[in-house]
Amino acid sequence: MGSLDTSVPFRVFRCPKCKEFINTTMSQCRFCGSPVVASAAKAAVEVQTKLNAVCFDASYVMVFALGMVLASPFALGYLFPFDQLRGVIVFGLCFLAVPFLTIRSLWRIKTIDRPDEPAIRRAKPTLQRALAIWIVMIAVLVVIGIARMTSR
Repeated sequence: MGSLDTSVPFRVFRCPKCKEFINTTMSQCRFCGSPVVASAAKAAVEVQTKLNAVCFDASYVMVFALGMVLASPFALGYLFPFDQLRGVIVFGLCFLAVPFLTIRSLWRIKTIDRPDEPAIRRAKPTLQRALAIWIVMIAVLVVIGIARMTSR
């Protein structure tokens, strides 16, 4: 049984012919037999790295948006009033992270310049949903703030 050679670093990219993932140490695609050109492989790896970053950012944005929703009852003091400070901190961090990561993801999508890429088509709706949650949370905070100010 062969062992994995860890002395040569490799990264993965999609084969231009069959679109399967292969690594940069291969001389030809193991799926279709197409030869791997080193310069094209390097460029493809860079694009794949950017695509991976966009996908990770999109999932992080959604996690932060949902974290903001979950932290809001704590931050407003509706659940466990003694834990309000922790809720405010978590809510604030999530509230700031959502637009920052969304802008960064959209910038990365713009620099990739491959709108037909499946990963980008999956990431964009996730970013849009997270931004919608963020906007709704702003509206909820404004309404709750106004309600609290008028009830005093």
